[in-house]
Amino acid sequence: MAPVRIAYLVHQYLPDHVGGTELYTHGLAVRAARAGHDVVVLTHREAASLDPAGLLPHRRVHEGIPVIEFRHTLGASPNIALFEYDNPLVGERVRRVLEEISPDLVHATHAMKLTTSALAACRSLGIPVLLSLTDFWFLCPRHTLLTWDGRLCRGPVDPRECLRCVKDLHGIRGRRDERRALRARPAAMRDAALAADRVIALSPFLRRMFVANGYDPERIEVLRHGIETSDLGTPEARRTDPRLTRLVVIGSLVPYKGAHVAVEALRGLPELTDARLTVYGEVGTGDYAHSLVRAARGDRRIRFAGTFDPDDMGRVLSEADYLLVPALWYENEPIVVKAAVHVGLPVIASRIGSLEDMVEEGVDGWTVAPGDVPAWREVLRRAVAERARWPRRPRPQPDMDEHFRAVEAIYRDLAVRRVEPPLHR
Repeated sequence: MAPVRIAYLVHQYLPDHVGGTELYTHGLAVRAARAGHDVVVLTHREAASLDPAGLLPHRRVHEGIPVIEFRHTLGASPNIALFEYDNPLVGERVRRVLEEISPDLVHATHAMKLTTSALAACRSLGIPVLLSLTDFWFLCPRHTLLTWDGRLCRGPVDPRECLRCVKDLHGIRGRRDERRALRARPAAMRDAALAADRVIALSPFLRRMFVANGYDPERIEVLRHGIETSDLGTPEARRTDPRLTRLVVIGSLVPYKGAHVAVEALRGLPELTDARLTVYGEVGTGDYAHSLVRAARGDRRIRFAGTFDPDDMGRVLSEADYLLVPALWYENEPIVVKAAVHVGLPVIASRIGSLEDMVEEGVDGWTVAPGDVPAWREVLRRAVAERARWPRRPRPQPDMDEHFRAVEAIYRDLAVRRVEPPLHR
């Protein structure tokens, strides 16, 4: 196809933020640039102060990809409950940049922080939008569908619950204008999402959740994302001590990822002297991460190994016997699980969300009730006892090259829809 100019819109970006959506966006941008397209990433960076001047765009380059950051803090907003999802100040600055760079299309992989105002700016300029649903932000201000007290939520059916969640998340007081903004959020978000020219969900489970919350099923197509397979290597495990059963947890050290479940489960099994649990994730200064370290103190079987470069995923998986995914929220096809299934590393995961679709029971590993520590202890006992009987059974997963080819076909379709913006009054 003829080269097109693509603007990727994402809530945060590498290298400061390394998560599934950020890696997904970068993987697309790199491939688009390699294919000859002109690409730029529009993203957010938390401001150091409340100075509105921070909204001025800041330009940088990451691994050859031009990045434009809009720096602001939600705390400076006159109505946090509204500006969390519809920030006209950010939208106006995004609009000015879009007028300057004049992309043929925008691919929004996550609209949080730049908000639906950025999508509205695209529409006002006649720029086609491809929207990827990568988590639940269009349904939930917390983007996790976990309530303020850690309960699973199926969607915004009770404004009072949403108010409690946003009070807990952002410290709002519950003024009349804030309550009004929260009541309006579900319909406003649905309208903003479905105003995109194409909408793709990265997993069948994600589509089911949006449809259950009133989104038109005809408008959401499933296009499962691929993984970077070139650095995963061969499925053979690297063993230094054949007596050990090596368990790994990989991901952000936040409560809803559930690393504490794995730590507590193993701590309650002192007889598993040959088990070793390595927890990968940024310990930093977070209270939760520090609580994990305290909970594991004195147990030499548990090690916190910090973060690793995404290119090292193959090495990390080759040094494990089981990947543990003790999630407490509706995970959306985590890259690490796809990578483990791809190389045949057995997965022990919570029976929740897309993880149920990803892990074939008894083939890829086992699923366990989320948060059920006694059940996790039972499965860890089984894992240690049966380690030698679990040869690696690779189940190849789609790679990012395949995914990009499918996405590029959508780019081709959208690029021809670009229209000239209306004349300014």
